[in-house]
Amino acid sequence: MKRISPHVKMLTSALNRIIDVAPYKGTAYRGIRGSAEQIEHLYGLYKSNSFYVEPAFMSTTKNKESAQVFEKNTPNNIAFEIIINKGADIKAATQAPSEEEVMLIAGSRFKIDSAMKIENDKHLFKLIQI
Repeated sequence: MKRISPHVKMLTSALNRIIDVAPYKGTAYRGIRGSAEQIEHLYGLYKSNSFYVEPAFMSTTKNKESAQVFEKNTPNNIAFEIIINKGADIKAATQAPSEEEVMLIAGSRFKIDSAMKIENDKHLFKLIQI
């Protein structure tokens, strides 16, 4: 069994407290420059109707344009559109409130509702948090 560091426990506890006072439930976005392996893995999970588990804390935004800033003009761009059921709206606690950031705890699980190539080097995965 994997041991969780005290820092991760502390951050998870703090994030759960924020979820209690500033919860977010709705659509959010995330853009990343991934790898061919990540993209293949996500398509594989989608085709096998398996769940995607994000092992790290996940930063998302309510602002689609903010997410697109993190997508680069390079191969293997990944765009996520996520239906969040339990997130922490941390807009008031960030240095860039215009990003409308929503954080998800480490270990969040998702159903991949759809997966498609939308441009030459860009893939869109629609996720539902479970």
